[in-house]
Amino acid sequence: MYIYQLFKARNMVITKEERNRAALAMYDNYICQYKALLLQCERDFDLMINVRLYQEIVLPYFQIKHGQFAAVALVRSGANKMLRKVWEAYIIRRDRIVLREHQKNINDQRRFDIQL
Repeated sequence: MYIYQLFKARNMVITKEERNRAALAMYDNYICQYKALLLQCERDFDLMINVRLYQEIVLPYFQIKHGQFAAVALVRSGANKMLRKVWEAYIIRRDRIVLREHQKNINDQRRFDIQL
């Protein structure tokens, strides 16, 4: 209560316009962070497909007689397979985290109910 009284006058000074500007600045920061992460992921994925997948998997087993279209098909199918595995790993990990958080909330609620 003391802190509320201490900052009450100061909070009244902050106008709605200032709050809106601060919210927009935070929103812009979140968008910049998202775009930076997206750029990093796209660059890593591009390197994985065009360098590692092609040089380490396709070239050793690929012969010139197969043609360019076969090479593209192999790279794309390998990229799809890897992308699917990445998404599966992400979803499994996310589900574990969500379940862990849910269990934590349930346990906290039970402890609270027992204390009552």
